[in-house]
Amino acid sequence: LFVQLFDDDSPYLLDIGGRQTDIVELPFRWVLDDAPFFQYSIVLPGRTMQAPSAVLEAWTSEFDGLYAERRMMMVGMHPQIIGQPSRIKVLEGLIEHALSHSD
Repeated sequence: LFVQLFDDDSPYLLDIGGRQTDIVELPFRWVLDDAPFFQYSIVLPGRTMQAPSAVLEAWTSEFDGLYAERRMMMVGMHPQIIGQPSRIKVLEGLIEHALSHSD
């Protein structure tokens, strides 16, 4: 089962038809997905790829905000997108940033 409700910042048990299930929803946000930053489109105006440094800045900022609020961070990544040499450094930088926090 794949559900993306985009409706919270913390995991919770999914409610279906007024009945709570044992399915845990891990909330997701587009700002924490690699596709909107790196996908290019010749059809959609203004749809250009972002610099990896800008993505790292956005993701570390999101981490800092969520960390301060004691929230979880769910990052969506696609091997064909994040797996490029310049982009994998974004993932490495994000992991290093997260590991720099003692708890």
